[in-house]
Amino acid sequence: RSRSTKWSGNENMLRSLLGPQLSRLESVMSQSLRWSSKKAGGSTRNGRKTAGKRLGLKCGDGECVHPGNIIVRQRGTLFYPGANVGIGRDHTLYSLVDGQVEFTKVQRTPIPPQKGRKWIKKDARSFVNVTEHKQSHRFILSDVKYPPV
Repeated sequence: RSRSTKWSGNENMLRSLLGPQLSRLESVMSQSLRWSSKKAGGSTRNGRKTAGKRLGLKCGDGECVHPGNIIVRQRGTLFYPGANVGIGRDHTLYSLVDGQVEFTKVQRTPIPPQKGRKWIKKDARSFVNVTEHKQSHRFILSDVKYPPV
């Protein structure tokens, strides 16, 4: 090797100190280094978006419903069942009869304090009722007597 390189003095010093071990070190260092061909994939914070649950009012005030029609889908009781309205296991309100949907709000009175209890404030509750009505547009088939011609 030529002595013009910057590290030639250090190489000679290493050769004298290490001796035979240096040849093994040189063979390892002379091998080409291999770089990764792909960037390391880091963790992502995406991918947790779930589909909407389609909650809310399904029938408006004054709308005609049939038995079993869903009126409100909700989590918890934002609306309470009133007359002719059933409540499902997941707090879904549905109609029990043919009729019209009616939303009402009832103001509740506060409960006075009792032993070791403060005033319990009660606000208004929203109720869903279905007013039953016979639909006049249903026809019954009957025999028609035509006059003789």
